[in-house]
Amino acid sequence: MDEKAKKARREYARQYREKNRERIREKTKEWVQNNPDKVKQQRKRWSQANPDKIRKYKENYWNKKAQEMEEQAGNVCLNCGQPLETKRTDAKYCNTNCRVAYNRKLNRNK
Repeated sequence: MDEKAKKARREYARQYREKNRERIREKTKEWVQNNPDKVKQQRKRWSQANPDKIRKYKENYWNKKAQEMEEQAGNVCLNCGQPLETKRTDAKYCNTNCRVAYNRKLNRNK
């Protein structure tokens, strides 16, 4: 197959995937659900073939976690002023009670 034909074939495949994106996703999801053993084998083969990618992913994950923890260290609850020790980095309150109390204070002032 010459280069022009390869290019045309790639373009046709790209357009087909774009046009049938949802159908392809549904079929893939169905196949994954119906073939858990094959999926497990595939993932195992991939992880054995790509240890560098896994190592890089884990390194990036833990670097991001460390950065989030540093950013969160200075955060305090908007209601009571206590330092936040939550899993989420975008948390504004130390717990549900503080969130509810803060929103009630805001609504009273309206």
